[in-house]
Amino acid sequence: LRRPGKGSSGGGGGGETDPHYFCSAHSFGGPTGAAAKGALIFGRQSALDGQSEVFLRARLGPPGLRLDTYDAIVGAPPPLAGVNPAQGLPALLQAAGEAAMRPVQALQRAIAKARRGLGPRPRGLRNLCNTCYMNSVLQGLYAVPTFREALLEPGSAAAASLGADTGADADEDVGIEGGGANVATPKFSNAFRALRDTFFDMSGRAPTPLPGEQFARRSGGGGGGKGRSVDPTPLARRLGIDARVQQDAQEFVRLLVEAMGRGSAVDLGQLFAGQMRTTIRAPEAGFEKHRLEAFKDVSLDVRGMSSLGKALEAYTSVDVLDGDNKYRVTDKGYFRAERFSRFLTLPPVLQIHLKRFAFDPKTFGMAKVTDRLAFPKRLDMAPYLADGAEAPEGTDYELQSVVIHVGGVDSGHYYAFVRAPAAAADVDEEEEEEDRWFRVDDEDVRPVTLEDVQREAFGGGGGGGAGGRFKWTTP
Repeated sequence: LRRPGKGSSGGGGGGETDPHYFCSAHSFGGPTGAAAKGALIFGRQSALDGQSEVFLRARLGPPGLRLDTYDAIVGAPPPLAGVNPAQGLPALLQAAGEAAMRPVQALQRAIAKARRGLGPRPRGLRNLCNTCYMNSVLQGLYAVPTFREALLEPGSAAAASLGADTGADADEDVGIEGGGANVATPKFSNAFRALRDTFFDMSGRAPTPLPGEQFARRSGGGGGGKGRSVDPTPLARRLGIDARVQQDAQEFVRLLVEAMGRGSAVDLGQLFAGQMRTTIRAPEAGFEKHRLEAFKDVSLDVRGMSSLGKALEAYTSVDVLDGDNKYRVTDKGYFRAERFSRFLTLPPVLQIHLKRFAFDPKTFGMAKVTDRLAFPKRLDMAPYLADGAEAPEGTDYELQSVVIHVGGVDSGHYYAFVRAPAAAADVDEEEEEEDRWFRVDDEDVRPVTLEDVQREAFGGGGGGGAGGRFKWTTP
């Protein structure tokens, strides 16, 4: 602690007086009854040109985890304005304590606001050669809270909501590389264990034991990392990935989810599983036929579409079968008919893939489609549901991640925009949670705004910045 002074420079008038420091320790829980967190609060009160302010720096984190530093500045409230520094240091510190440290809810709001503005910052992933597609997909999956929780804690409510039975017998384990031996495996596949290890490295937390196991053991799925980046080499090896070969992000996520569920008691693929109903109707023949089809992602046309809503309208629009294309009804002949598809059930996590590669009749080859396609922060799927469809979790989705491909058909680069995970204890009941978005390009992690995401991912200019894959989750 330092007593009030006239400044450290000695000569001259005015300027800032010497700051006064205080320190306090607190333990508190979130507004929803979350586990208590410890906070060591460092404060500095200073007066600049007669205007006082309190600067807070908090070392915050639950027991056993690394502490993060968050800063907040609290403007001068009336108690500070009425204190004369000549009254001495104790009076000034008491006034600062009353203003900044009471009530505890005000302190929580200041820290929560600082956390929302600064992080938490995701950890980057090292590019092993041509593995940007893998890194982008992993970052996109990690940004989905339900997927992340079910993977890190298979015995949690998130895993139970999938109908998972962690005591079930497991089948043989086969990775993405295929050809696994006919050997009985544990309740969780090697792919499940490997990705779980990598997610623990990305979270900065120590691995916990899986259900039915006494100790946490690494399967070689996480390589740790220096600083804020993670080495995914063990995961790539476990999945049989050749780091020298570029792959398609859509194909990779399909193979990854399939490999994780094969031989595992928890099938995370259920998070992406929905059902479409295709109807063919010929009123003149009194004919109607339905066909059900399962899906784990939805592929939409981009060319000629100005927005995601337009693309979904085209996807679920009515196709008239007439003229030479009439529909043949058995034992009745050919009739004019209507064919259309609608969503019968919606998944907890909706994956949308944009068809950015299409056949070019001029070159008789595939070409990159860079047309602009806008997408919203929140998506309502109600207009695209089939008659009688059920949506127990609602039809509203919130954008969680965007995977971007830049380049052409034969080569290019992937990176991702992700919405940072939020802790319930950091959100004040009276304030709406602010979005925290990051641009994650392998090891390069930069904070951005949602407007930055949309500006870069909508496409429409040259050959870059075209959005490729989205993940929405129910609120």
